[in-house]
Amino acid sequence: MSGKGDGRQRVALPERRQPAVLVVRTERPAHITVLVDQPQGRRPRGYQLHSADGPVVARIPLSRGGGRREAGFRLEFRDGVRVRWSASAEPPDAVPEFDVHTGGQGFDVVRYRGTAGPGVLRHRGRGTVVLQALDDELAEWATLGEGLGDCDIAVTWPGPGYYQVRAHGAWILTREAGG
Repeated sequence: MSGKGDGRQRVALPERRQPAVLVVRTERPAHITVLVDQPQGRRPRGYQLHSADGPVVARIPLSRGGGRREAGFRLEFRDGVRVRWSASAEPPDAVPEFDVHTGGQGFDVVRYRGTAGPGVLRHRGRGTVVLQALDDELAEWATLGEGLGDCDIAVTWPGPGYYQVRAHGAWILTREAGG
């Protein structure tokens, strides 16, 4: 699905009975909020996506709660500046993998393939940054670290798995040498 507007949209979840991610892409730099509908009528959850130096490409975990076959969402563009975008629900193998380091801007989901041990979340930007471990259903499981503004946060990787970064700036995740 693609568009230039910011009305309510729906995407079909992959057929397999596994979690999914909403992959959002823009054709050029943008700052958008994606409001994802939650199961059982709970309030939509907001995800800040942005990129200052290239198109946005970010993943958002989607709940399968209640046997849902599709997920609803809405895009809101910062300062009314709209850009062309596309969004699709994809299986978890759409999540980029890393074992030593990876980076991004704003919100994203990544898959750590390394071993348990020490690591660092480096954030450059305003506002808060949070690193969370996700469970096998891509639901939030544990907060590994959080900070504010420009910061380097020591974290301990529980091991291979899915993780989400909630940030307002650029970030880098690394596994420390020997970890």
